[in-house]
Amino acid sequence: MDTKPQRVEQDVEPVNETREQPAPVRESRERSAEPRQEKLDGNASQRKAGLLGFPRRHPYAAAAIALALLLVAAGIAIWWLNARQYESTDDAFIDARTVTIGAQIAGRITELAVTDNQHVQAGDVLLRIDDSDYQANLKQADAGVAAAEAEIVNVAAQIEAQKAKVNAAQRQVAQAKAALDFAKAEDQRNRELLARGTATQQQAQQAASTLRQDQAALDSAEANVASAKSQVSVLQAQARSAEAQLEQAKASQEQARMTLSRTTITAPAAGRATSISAAKAPTPNPARY
Repeated sequence: MDTKPQRVEQDVEPVNETREQPAPVRESRERSAEPRQEKLDGNASQRKAGLLGFPRRHPYAAAAIALALLLVAAGIAIWWLNARQYESTDDAFIDARTVTIGAQIAGRITELAVTDNQHVQAGDVLLRIDDSDYQANLKQADAGVAAAEAEIVNVAAQIEAQKAKVNAAQRQVAQAKAALDFAKAEDQRNRELLARGTATQQQAQQAASTLRQDQAALDSAEANVASAKSQVSVLQAQARSAEAQLEQAKASQEQARMTLSRTTITAPAAGRATSISAAKAPTPNPARY
């Protein structure tokens, strides 16, 4: 029984020696690593010094690199400022308001200014229609307006001239009245003289005849005044008719101008032109004789 414990102790001792043996090995490795670490530190210092001295040795290259870096940074900043306004998703759909545009008049298309999916701004020209006939209609309407305006001026001048005739006729009336009054007085005086026997019958008859003539002249002058005034009324009616014709001519002119404007079709709002079904018509060949 005494020999077993002794064997155990002998077996344990060599195990303890083998566990403690690696310590000197680790110590030797650590010591051998110190010169290598110093060597690495020396190389890093040399590289650092080389990097710091590069701008001095190569100033243009350093400036070009710095400028390139600034441009890259500016581009990234601009992209980020622009990209942050948009959202990305894998479940998107298009929701847009569609505006259908069509020609309101008939004609040959002379110009198609847009193509499919082209972006347009409000007011941009989309297409043009041949406007030669509509230009002629507008010129005709302009001529109608000018004629109506000229008619108004003409009638106004006639009215002024007729008013002058009325004034002249009224002056004739006044003269006729004065002559009639004198003739009445002469007739009355000759009648009295004839009754007293101091005037002859011939003188009395002459005075009566002059009275009748002056009365007729007054009636004629008053008739001329009435006729001249009625002519003024007729001319004033013509002036109102000419003004109505002018308004009608202006309406036709505006209609012709509006129709002419419809030969140019523009975009009512900003967007993209899609589903374009119009096409430019071929230019007709001139007639050959």
